[in-house]
Amino acid sequence: MSRAGRDGTADPVAAAESGGGRPAASGPWWPDARRLADALRTAAVTVLAAAVAACGLIVWAGSGRAGTPARIEVGQGRVLQPAVPGRTTSAYFRIVNSGGSPDRLRKVTWSERGTPAELTQHRMTAEGGGYRERADSFTVPAGAEFGMSRFGPAVAVTGSGDWRPGDRIAFTLEFERSGPVTVEAVVTPLAEGGEDPAGE
Repeated sequence: MSRAGRDGTADPVAAAESGGGRPAASGPWWPDARRLADALRTAAVTVLAAAVAACGLIVWAGSGRAGTPARIEVGQGRVLQPAVPGRTTSAYFRIVNSGGSPDRLRKVTWSERGTPAELTQHRMTAEGGGYRERADSFTVPAGAEFGMSRFGPAVAVTGSGDWRPGDRIAFTLEFERSGPVTVEAVVTPLAEGGEDPAGE
């Protein structure tokens, strides 16, 4: 025997308990506890991600850097001493842009020859061999560090037979917005600087 609700209609819960199957869908549908918890968890994650992103923008803008000019600093670099004098080798520099706008490294000159060195990017062949490809420029993002390495961007130059480990070679890095920045690169033996990726 089914129980009746206050309004005189049959109680669907009682009907289910008495073997009548699922309760009739006579009222509004309510999610079960598990589905409700999943929905609330998803919403909370979305709101938190949006809040973190907004805070990052507020901090960036509040620091006074957003939209400010590029501010480039170049640390002391290193240039690998080639195993064979006169062969192509690589120089590496660490560039930091603490400003609010990106900048672009367009050209590098060096004191030994007074001619532009070559900006290069490390690439891999289908057979797994490494080589260097000429690059027109490198972008230095705002508020970020741009590092050169044997498996990344580098400056290709022709090594000299007069180089000795510890010698300092002057390089001038020319940026699109910040202009020229002159720094020194220390001559480093291959044994310490790794395999020369620019040499063949």
